[in-house]
Amino acid sequence: MWNLFPSERLRYWHDFRKKISTLPIEDAIQETHHLWCFAPYVTHYLTIDQIATWPNPWELVNDNYYCDLAKALGMTYTLYLTDHHIESTIRIYLDKNSKHQYNLVFIDEGKYVLNYLHDEIINKKHINEELEHIKTITVQDLQLHKIK
Repeated sequence: MWNLFPSERLRYWHDFRKKISTLPIEDAIQETHHLWCFAPYVTHYLTIDQIATWPNPWELVNDNYYCDLAKALGMTYTLYLTDHHIESTIRIYLDKNSKHQYNLVFIDEGKYVLNYLHDEIINKKHINEELEHIKTITVQDLQLHKIK
């Protein structure tokens, strides 16, 4: 999907969301995480304190720039815009020692956590307890109810 022209990428993403809408929720989550794990990476695209400037779902896929936070946003958009209508939160954690920021997607209050390990879904119990939780972004913050 990632190397397609923008219109083809948007069509692929549309078809992908339709396909995962027919899967059991656990499989839809796994497929979504897998897809976004392989999105092309850029070091910086979104800033956590400027949510109002973030791209909407179609702009994000069209632009095709994905920092770690943008990948989490893409996962959130994808899952919300399926027939499953999966609500998630993006929880941002900071490793005080390394200054590494983790942009995690929490589904079902952490039963499923995406974007912590590459292409592997974990449970919130597996998150390093020394990480500092610095921000939570909800689908309400993203105003997704306005685009559904």
